[in-house]
Formats: sequence, structure tokens, C-alpha cells
Amino acid sequence: MFARGVSARTVWLVTLGQAVTLALAAALLMAGAEPALNPQTDLNTLVSLAAIKPMVLLVWLAALVSLASLRWQRLAQHAWFTLMAATGLAGGIALVIPYESAHVLASGNWGLSNLYQVSVLTIAVTGTLALGFDRAAAGNRLLPFITPLLAAAAAFTAWLAHIGMALPAELVPALQNSILPFHVIANFIGYGCFAIGAAAAVALLVRARADKLGRPSRLPPVNALEAIGHRAVSIGFPVFTLAILLGCLWAYQAWGGYWSWDPKETWALVVWLVYAAYLHTRLTRKPGPVVLAWWLLAGFAATLVCYLGVNMFLSGLHSYGSLAV
Repeated sequence: MFARGVSARTVWLVTLGQAVTLALAAALLMAGAEPALNPQTDLNTLVSLAAIKPMVLLVWLAALVSLASLRWQRLAQHAWFTLMAATGLAGGIALVIPYESAHVLASGNWGLSNLYQVSVLTIAVTGTLALGFDRAAAGNRLLPFITPLLAAAAAFTAWLAHIGMALPAELVPALQNSILPFHVIANFIGYGCFAIGAAAAVALLVRARADKLGRPSRLPPVNALEAIGHRAVSIGFPVFTLAILLGCLWAYQAWGGYWSWDPKETWALVVWLVYAAYLHTRLTRKPGPVVLAWWLLAGFAATLVCYLGVNMFLSGLHSYGSLAV
């Protein structure tokens, strides 16, 4: 798709442009296909709900084709384009949800207020990051290690829609805040980068194992995969830091204090400390790539607890993000 010698920056810009264009096109098509939206509209007829099934199928197809590409390299391009289509559709759904809310609710919202809505955003953001890192840095060999995670996220999103969490709902007072969308988007860019770091870590462990056994491998070298993981965290960590700072401002406006040691806040701090320690330790160059890979996996495990575990199993000020919504 890209000629040799094209810079990584150009690859990233083209990939981002493709994903945004597809998302906008999908959102416009869905908005045009909507029924006459008003407060009396049957919420089960919203087009965003109908679009979830094809999005899930595309993500699963991308995962299957990318896994097959480990054996048949020629399938890597097909996996890339399939994931691009899935990512574009997920982005379109994320964009059309606020449009629907504005028409069917007394007061519209940004569509980033419950676990279902941010799960759609997760697929769009992480999918875009996966496409960029795969094409720009991993030689089309990263997708088999990130698409299974996206497939799990897509299945989870479909389940959330099945239990009714996809239906628009009026926001609780704490969520009626202009900082909310920026806090959430920054949060999930950070999460997406941490997911890419974990995928690179798994690929690194697979390649290191093959090297140890003297087996041939089509994966990038261990040092290249380690660099990809570090690069992903180097991008995600400052964005996640910004998300925490924005969350503090939001907390002050919503609850009267910058920090309350809520379970969500506490686990966000745990995630921040794990990755801060990783970046600091990596500067020393003392641990080897395998140790750093396991560190990235530990950080992503903490991220999953912060993202899902807290929302699903713990209560607190962030309980509006739970399954009970």
C-alpha cells in the first residue's frame, strides 16, 4: 500500500485520515437512515443498535484473518483492511450516538456516559492505534496479537447492547459537565496505547521463545517489538496523565473535591504508577526485553481492572459506569 521509504509519520497520517473518513461516512449514512427521531421514538429502532452486529462481525473476521496471516503472510493485507472497515464503523457508531441522544432525550449528551458507549469508543480508538502501529512499525505483524483483544471487546459490547445498556438515557448531574468528553477520550487513548503495548509484549515473548528454541519466526526481532511497546506507552502515558488531571477538575466540580480515593481513582493511580515505574526502569536499560514485556502485561492487567473490574464489581462515585446503569 505504501512505497518503501515513506516515513512513519506519513503512514500514521494516512491511516488516521482513512479511519476518520470512514467514521464520518458511516455516521452520515446512519444519520440519514434514522427514522424520524423525537422523544416518542421507539429506542429499539435506532440505527446505531442495528450497526452493532455488523461491527462485531467485522472485528471477528479481522481477528480470524489476522491469526491466519501468521501462517499465510498474504492474508495480512486483508486483515488490515477488514479491521479498518470495523474501526470506521465503530467510529461512526460512536459519532451517531450523540446525534440520536440529541433527538430522543430532553437534553442530549456526548454519548460517553456508560460502559456500552465507552466500549464502542474503545474499539474505534484501539483499532485505529493498532492499524497505525501495525503498518508503521511492525511490518504488518502486530494485528494477530491485538485483534483477539478487540474481538473480545466487540463481543462484550454486543452483550451490553443485548442487556439494554445501549439505549439512550438522561445523564445524572455528575455527568452534565463540559470536561467529561475530554476526560473520557484522553482516558481511552491511554488505554488503547496500553493495549498496543501489551500486544507487542505478547509478540515479543513469542519471538523470544522461538529464538531460544532456534525456530524460524516471521515476527519482528525482539528489540524491535520491545521498541514498539515502549513507543506505545510513551504516547499513552502522558495522555493518560492528562485524563487523570481532567478527572480531578471534573471531580472538583461534580463532588467538591479533587480526589476522593474512589475505587476508580485509586485504580487509575495504580495504573499510572505501574507505567511510570516501567518508563523509569526502561531508561536504566537494566531489565532485559522479556522482563519489560512481562511488565507491560502486568500494567495492562491493572488497566483492565481499572476499566472493567471497578465498573462491574466495585461501587463508588463512578457507579454510573456500572452494569446497573
